[in-house]
Amino acid sequence: MLNAIGLQNVGVEDFIARKLPPLKRYPQCKVIVNVFATRWATTSASCERLNRAEGIAAYELNVSCPMSMPGMAFGADPGSLEYLVGRARTVSARP
Repeated sequence: MLNAIGLQNVGVEDFIARKLPPLKRYPQCKVIVNVFATRWATTSASCERLNRAEGIAAYELNVSCPMSMPGMAFGADPGSLEYLVGRARTVSARP
């Protein structure tokens, strides 16, 4: 397990181009991508873009990290959380 503190987010395109390829050296390692956004549309767009990348096993929606206050709004409101997860699940090709 790799766990990093903080949100050093390089963005979807940079992640796919620079961070994902080296992980292919470890075929037994399951890559779970943490998706964080401050809007529903951005979360959906990120999942849609990640669907086209190879080597990803699943997505984790970051909705309750205390270091990401805008994201906390989703995790603190059941209706918002249900909507966000539903939208992500609709566009997602992975768990």
